[in-house]
Amino acid sequence: MAFASFRFHLLTVEESLSVLRTVQDVFSETTLWLWNTTGLIVARKDAPVSVDLAALLQAYKNPELASGLTRLEVPTPEEFLQLFTLGPSAVRDLTEGAPIITDDHPSLEFHPPRHGKTFTTPRGITPSSAAMLSEVLQRRASAEPPVDGISAESRKTFQEAFRLRNIQLTGDLYFKRGLPAEAAEVFERGLAESTTSADRATFLFNLAVTAQERGDQSGGLAFVERCLVEAPGNRMALELRDRLQAQETHSPESPGK
Repeated sequence: MAFASFRFHLLTVEESLSVLRTVQDVFSETTLWLWNTTGLIVARKDAPVSVDLAALLQAYKNPELASGLTRLEVPTPEEFLQLFTLGPSAVRDLTEGAPIITDDHPSLEFHPPRHGKTFTTPRGITPSSAAMLSEVLQRRASAEPPVDGISAESRKTFQEAFRLRNIQLTGDLYFKRGLPAEAAEVFERGLAESTTSADRATFLFNLAVTAQERGDQSGGLAFVERCLVEAPGNRMALELRDRLQAQETHSPESPGK
């Protein structure tokens, strides 16, 4: 088994694809996992990459390991499985035509330095990260995490959560690129497809934040109030409601001003 990581913001899309293609040229069962804007490659030669659910649940019972993963914003086994992004066939499709890195052509040895001077959007994402994430998320929508030992019903439930997470990640990407209107459209789709209070609350909160970004305090308040109906007492929603109410009170268009 092989493991490697690479950061999208330090590479061009072409370089990222070359890294993936080079690993898959040796390890046919190459998978891509995603943590924020860091790509995690997990690969094997002669057998598929898979996660044993029982072993994963047992691993999370280790307090030290669970604590470390929580600090990395991977607090549960479900969140760990959400890191999965692309299987071997999707990686092969994504990297088709990308040049392989070899000793004769060590392209990454000579790429332009980007440390400390990389341009970012106002929300802190680089154009190369945004472009690579866009390519990856388009394919993640139809991916299925390779989990062994999971019941058919649980697999169906998790696959639905996985699909909704992809919608959320896509909306987040638009938001970070400074495209709130496009983000709102994606979040509206996620809300329409949500079947649980927790999922509806997530998309309503995202819509509230997006409305605030667009200067629509009243619209943001309406979304956050709906979010609190789905998730009463949610701390982040309560804090956002307080901020939006304060902004609306001090707006020149408020009554009595």
